[in-house]
Amino acid sequence: MNRALLVWALAGCVKSTPLPDDAGGPNPPPQDAGPALDAAPREDSGPQDAGPPPEPDCDPPAAAADGWSYETLARDDAGFGIAIEIDSTGAPEVAYYAYYDGADVRWATRGAEGWHIEDAVTEADHGEYVSLALDSSGAALVAYEGSADLRLATRAGGAWTHEIAYAGFSGGWWTSIATDAEDAILVSSIDAGRVKISTRAGGAWSTEDIGEGGNTTSIAVDGAGRAHVCFSAPRNTLQYATNAGGAWTVEEAAGTFEDLGFSCALALDADGRAHIAYQGDDDLRYTTNASGAWQAETIDTGGGVYNSIAVDESGVVHVSFAPNSGGIGYATDAGGAWTVTTIDPGGYGASLALSPGVVHVAYWSGTDVRYARTPPAPDCVAPGR
Repeated sequence: MNRALLVWALAGCVKSTPLPDDAGGPNPPPQDAGPALDAAPREDSGPQDAGPPPEPDCDPPAAAADGWSYETLARDDAGFGIAIEIDSTGAPEVAYYAYYDGADVRWATRGAEGWHIEDAVTEADHGEYVSLALDSSGAALVAYEGSADLRLATRAGGAWTHEIAYAGFSGGWWTSIATDAEDAILVSSIDAGRVKISTRAGGAWSTEDIGEGGNTTSIAVDGAGRAHVCFSAPRNTLQYATNAGGAWTVEEAAGTFEDLGFSCALALDADGRAHIAYQGDDDLRYTTNASGAWQAETIDTGGGVYNSIAVDESGVVHVSFAPNSGGIGYATDAGGAWTVTTIDPGGYGASLALSPGVVHVAYWSGTDVRYARTPPAPDCVAPGR
């Protein structure tokens, strides 16, 4: 879930309007996925470790929050995009853009012997807007920006394959990826100021235009297969879209801000209600339609960009964010009111995911990629590079 949050709202001031059939121009017919870009296993898709394994680096940062464990998963390998998901065994998987080391997209998973890292994409300068999901078989799905298209990299059976999800546009900016119970893949992105939803179902890709969009998207799919999307719109308003009624409808989930920030993150609770974290002006804010109408509140007045959000099985909300002063913050409403702590005062660009009873966060620290969790991990493993 992927990778990445915006939102605010005024209760009772939400208007739902069906999109016209020709919103943003006619939708193209389904695109035949055709042959994968590289259907054969790639020579560079194996582990990248060489020589003796590196020593574990599990020192906590200065002034870090209590109750967390820390470890470096990759050295000198960080970049602009990062996303984390948890597999069926409880192991974290991380996709990230390795700007400082080849400008590749990399995938990592944590094992008993250390972090295992592979090149998911080796096309230089591709993948700045990376997002990650896992399908029902455990295959890793990485959405990323191509040269003039939106692309998908899939790791199944230990090998990576690649395909074009949506061709001929300005790039897959601000990608977010999700799957439904039937393993259909949905990716939201921004293309030339429009929000696009690209779907692969039955082997073919199709793309829909759902409205004007700004600089961020986030998508999730509920248990009934209905998609929910948040995105920023022109004039700094936060929008929420869903196809729960069959056709896409869009409503304003937040009012107008001077600055809506670069992050809108959306998660769903067990009832399929939306929870969104975002930056409104200089505040980290949160809104939800769990009551049937949008209700917004401020989490922290120190700001919050590059946000990530998740809702646990008890309905508790968890948010990671980057305060305006820098570092990685963590907020939760577990006690009925928001509490905010600092995970790493020197980190940036975090992504958050949950497993039962555990909060997992992947983030950058300088040029390293780091992983933190609470409660602390029982062991400390070495980085993959």
